[in-house]
Amino acid sequence: MIGIALGGGALFMIVAMIACYNIGNQFAGESIYKVWTQESFPSEARASMQGFINGFSRFCCGLFALITPWLVAPERIQTTMYGFAGIVIISAIAGTVMISLQKKHGVGQM
Repeated sequence: MIGIALGGGALFMIVAMIACYNIGNQFAGESIYKVWTQESFPSEARASMQGFINGFSRFCCGLFALITPWLVAPERIQTTMYGFAGIVIISAIAGTVMISLQKKHGVGQM
């Protein structure tokens, strides 16, 4: 996201950074959250929680898709990418806190 923002909306930079994103996303995307839900919830609640989380996230993505064309217009894409980078940083902090709380309370440990 930062690469796209720093590239100022240049098509080559957008394509290159999306390629990098698609490579990295395989290691930190939906597959990882599915593993996390399988390990974080009791066996009797795993399927329900994973289904709820998956459905809710897809619903949010669907709503967000309504405004995506406006956000990625050439005159706005740089600001949008900085905003997305900020969201990624906040998510990383939230994930770090979640991991430390799971370790502290012994959640998901066998």
